[in-house]
Formats: sequence, structure tokens, C-alpha cells
Amino acid sequence: MTSSPIICAGHRKASFAAYSRSLGEIHIWPGGYALLRIIHDNPGINQTELSAASGRDKSTLTASLRELGKADLVLRERDEMNRRNFRLALTAAGEALLAELGAKANAHNARIDDIVGPEYRDIVLAILKELSAKL
Repeated sequence: MTSSPIICAGHRKASFAAYSRSLGEIHIWPGGYALLRIIHDNPGINQTELSAASGRDKSTLTASLRELGKADLVLRERDEMNRRNFRLALTAAGEALLAELGAKANAHNARIDDIVGPEYRDIVLAILKELSAKL
């Protein structure tokens, strides 16, 4: 089972809404979860690398990182080799939140599996992706 919610472009809004409802008092947007996951999986990643990995342009990413920094979830440290770059890492609070979000994402995926059945997950995703691409 993956650690992120199943999301297809055509059904993104409904999936995000369902995932967001499952978060309860946690106030983070689904894209914030993705950024935390990428930073966790790639400690020391710089903003350019994170932009490429997340598919976000640098201006959008900068604003998102600013918010994650204000929430004490992400640290930005100057790269000693290239002072123009920042290296990113999660704070202890960021690691704790990511663990909680991961558990919620797994529960979200399990609910989807309950609806379509784990044996049909790949088929349903393929159909949704095709619908999304053609609509």
C-alpha cells in the first residue's frame, strides 16, 4: 500500500475533500503532505530539486516552504558549498506530523480499497486516469 492518497486529476477534488475530512484538526493542505514526504525521503534536498520532484514552479514552492517554515515543520539551511541554495530538512514537529499524516493516508487508501477492492485498485486507477486524460 502506498503512503499517499489515491488521486487522479478528474477526481482530485473529491479525493482531497475526503482526505481533508479525515485529518480533523490537522490543518495542512494535501500538497503540503507531498512536500513533507519528499523532503523526508530526500534529506538535504535543495529547492530546485524539490521543485522538480514535486512538479511545482519555484514561486509556488517558495510560498509553500515559507508556510511550512512558519509552522515549524521544515528547516531551510544555507548550502555551505553554494550559499545561494538552501538545503531542506524536516523539524521534529515535521517528522511527527508526517507520521500522523502517513497513518491517515493509509487509512484513506484502505477506505478506497474497501469500496473498490484491493484486487481492482490498479484497474480502477487506470480507468480514472484514462477518463481524466480524455475529458
